[in-house]
Amino acid sequence: MACEYRSRSDFNRLLFKAHISKALLQPHLPTGHNELHTALATLEHLRASPGQLESAYESVIRDLRGKTISPGLIDRTNKDRLLGHQNYETAYMTYYMMQANLLPVAWKDRAVILLLEGPKPLIYGLFGGHGRPLIYLSDAIELANPIMLSQSLTLASLNYSAEIHEILTNPVLEEQHNDPQDPGFIIDRVSFDGRFSGVMRSGPGFHDVDNIFALRLAKDAIIDYVHQLDVRDPNRLVRQLSELSSTMLSATHKPNQPAFDYHLGRLPTLINSVRVLLPGLEDPAHKTILLRGFWLVMLLTYITQLRPVIDPALSHRMLTVDEMETTLATVRQALAGARERWADMDFLRALRSLWELSEAERGRLGTSNEMELYLQTSSELYLRAALKLIDHWEKWTGRGEQGEETLNIRI
Repeated sequence: MACEYRSRSDFNRLLFKAHISKALLQPHLPTGHNELHTALATLEHLRASPGQLESAYESVIRDLRGKTISPGLIDRTNKDRLLGHQNYETAYMTYYMMQANLLPVAWKDRAVILLLEGPKPLIYGLFGGHGRPLIYLSDAIELANPIMLSQSLTLASLNYSAEIHEILTNPVLEEQHNDPQDPGFIIDRVSFDGRFSGVMRSGPGFHDVDNIFALRLAKDAIIDYVHQLDVRDPNRLVRQLSELSSTMLSATHKPNQPAFDYHLGRLPTLINSVRVLLPGLEDPAHKTILLRGFWLVMLLTYITQLRPVIDPALSHRMLTVDEMETTLATVRQALAGARERWADMDFLRALRSLWELSEAERGRLGTSNEMELYLQTSSELYLRAALKLIDHWEKWTGRGEQGEETLNIRI
């Protein structure tokens, strides 16, 4: 949904206040991150009122801790060497704000330049922290906000994963797989692959993703599945990954239970971010990195969430034309914040992302005969997933918390 100008100044003001006073990393919080910036961005995407933005700001800011001084400065000589050093947050932020201002190009083009420069391109850092830097970057582009651009590059540096970089630059990926496959086919294989059995013994949660990297057999399997993904047609692959992310959210939810998986719920947002960023990458090789990076996050998410059974029967059934009219009205009402119980920003972001994926698919085929296009394309799939969230969502699970509900999982 496009943002209206009426609240943009309020969004920019509150984002700036949070930016100058509070750290991006918040180790004392369950997610380990400052979620205020993306919460404000979510509300701005949904055309929230100034009062709603202010209320969200006040409810989150009180739990956040301030910035700390880095032990040194970041410059071109050490920025790659200190990737992943989370005590350099302030230094990385200062560096990228200065670099972005120095480049004599449009600010959106600066993002591409800064992502791709150096021996360790920061594009690989977009996939650390369960893709938070990727979301920040797409928000920066959609909301034309240079602060979020610098925050994205900083997070990509702080959350930089040497393991993710190693997998995505593995020499085997330079050659075309002899049997490239669609993502849905590969996920079916992953779900029964014994190489992942027992990897997540302590329970679900992406925070334990290093368990996969620590086992050579499991890590090799991941590399195999990244290699097998058919990346020859990027636009087609984005549509396939979008459909799969929607299905993994809505078709793993148990009937008559209110909990949806938190990390699977982030996948539609991540692939929507990929959709936003992909047109800015001209080199096909860079497009491939972005798509494989998301695919790697999707694989790791599915495995760390204990490979839940994906049962399409759990999704909403196909809709009639009349039902689609009602569904469109319901989703639009939800996105307008019509019900108070939807104060959870992750829920709202998932709902918004499903809507955007639906609109992107419909727009791809044109705008004539709206209902027919909704019903005959995967646009309807996203709306059915959104409707299921609206009808059944009450809370998230899958964070590895004591006593939380579980999906129908394969250990």
